[in-house]
Amino acid sequence: MGKRGPGAGRLRAAAQAAPAIVSHPWEQEGMPPAEQVLAFLRSLPIVSGLKAGETMEPLDFQEQFVRGIYSDVDDLGRRRVRLAALSVARGNGKSAILAGLSLAHLLGPMTEPYGECYAAALDREQAGVLYRMARAYIEAVPWMAARVNIKDWHKEIIDEESQSIWRALTSDARKAHGLTL
Repeated sequence: MGKRGPGAGRLRAAAQAAPAIVSHPWEQEGMPPAEQVLAFLRSLPIVSGLKAGETMEPLDFQEQFVRGIYSDVDDLGRRRVRLAALSVARGNGKSAILAGLSLAHLLGPMTEPYGECYAAALDREQAGVLYRMARAYIEAVPWMAARVNIKDWHKEIIDEESQSIWRALTSDARKAHGLTL
């Protein structure tokens, strides 16, 4: 089934610009997971602000955060850190780095078949910020746009290649059951 709904035309247009075969900087043999994720983040365009159009270069604290999550692996190569929190003042790029990290799991080096990615926020507005940032990255990168179907109403993004799902969530007291995490 094709992409449908509001904004589907923008995704189709971006997808048409995608090359048939894409070589990614994080696909080098033997690259550690932290370096793969940082390479993915460095491939993303800045989508808003004064530096819009340039590629992302993680700040020192962002790079330390990524290394803290992805560098510690067990003997089988699995990450030991499964939950992390980033707390810094406004305007320090939290949304950009968190949207980028979630896309690394949806479309990038950390993709797994039928994976589930959740961007959790305290309220609907904050969840919307993360969703809009993730969507902006996807629309700015043709190979990403070619792989996904976006459902604005549900703030949901589906990778049609891996069948993984990305969803923005809020702390909603009406939800009776938790998620499988």
